[in-house]
Amino acid sequence: MKHLCVLGMFRSGTNFIRAAMELNYDCRIKYDVFGWKHGFYPILNKGSGIVYPDDEVIFITKNPFSSLHSLYKYSMTGQPNMISENKQSLKEFIRSPLNIRDGGNPNSVEYYFSSPVDFWNSMNWNLESVVSRRGRAIHIQYEKLLDGPERETAKIAAAFGLARKDGDFSVPETRMKNLGNNQHNPANFTQQVKFDADAVKELSYMSHYDQEDRKFVLDRVSAKLIEKLGYSSSLAEIL
Repeated sequence: MKHLCVLGMFRSGTNFIRAAMELNYDCRIKYDVFGWKHGFYPILNKGSGIVYPDDEVIFITKNPFSSLHSLYKYSMTGQPNMISENKQSLKEFIRSPLNIRDGGNPNSVEYYFSSPVDFWNSMNWNLESVVSRRGRAIHIQYEKLLDGPERETAKIAAAFGLARKDGDFSVPETRMKNLGNNQHNPANFTQQVKFDADAVKELSYMSHYDQEDRKFVLDRVSAKLIEKLGYSSSLAEIL
């Protein structure tokens, strides 16, 4: 059985891609292989004596507008991983500094970002470089995964030589739980609350951004990164 590592920002679909892969292919998904599934892929100096684990990587993203809206909602849940200086509204949230840490580790160090847009740029640039430079890694857009889960997971299977399980293709229809690294029982993957995939597909999150907000994001998001991640045409359609 193949073991793969998933990396991505908070609320980028890391749990969903894990469930889709483990339900349909002979594989196990691991999270914290390179330190933390929601952290940066580390830079290792040649003289450090440390080597990267030999694991294939699935890197998953949401487009910046979807991602920022998800991060804003996440900031309102009382979670200990992400600290915003201002979360009274989405407008204020996207313009305010952000600290990221592992809230489950009392000794966790922190990342600081001037804004959630800076966070989106920095982390996704880092993880995209894993795909473009390390090899044995693949990038998946969350939006495309929801639109065609069998098609997108087949790309991963082809890239890493995964065998398909018997039976019909299946994906979670209710909201994902916050899964730990060693939880592999599909019966425990989801909550009882229905997952509204149409809210993402229909771009309903864009109604939360006024023209000033849209310009703020577009002026600060990396155009080069948008192109690398394949969002140029879809963002043009959204806007």
